[in-house]
Amino acid sequence: MTLLENIRQALRNIRSNLLRSSLTLMIIAFGLMALVGILTAIDSLLYSMSSNFAGMGANSFTVQQSGSGVKGRRHGATEKMGDPISFDDAMEFKERFKFPSSVAISLTGTRSGTAKFQDEKTNPTVSVTGID
Repeated sequence: MTLLENIRQALRNIRSNLLRSSLTLMIIAFGLMALVGILTAIDSLLYSMSSNFAGMGANSFTVQQSGSGVKGRRHGATEKMGDPISFDDAMEFKERFKFPSSVAISLTGTRSGTAKFQDEKTNPTVSVTGID
């Protein structure tokens, strides 16, 4: 059989079984559409989750003085305070290590301060934070 005869035979079979051929074609089209829809939904969920985690700080970390958090006693043991991190130490760290993203240095000055400018001042519950 030649290629032309094979094509003629295929077209004759399609014409004789038109309902079966159209149903098969619709099932294949629906399957492809469902597959593309599922893959798109999965990609959008992954993008949404990664952007939400990035917004919560999943792509960042904090270096801080040891023992500077809430203190507690466990069976009489106390946590030892670490050496304070100076501004020069933080700037040296920032210059020494080149990360793929930006590095920022921040300092929380006080959580209950009053900010003043000329004659204006705020209530005494202002949190003062400095960022380079």
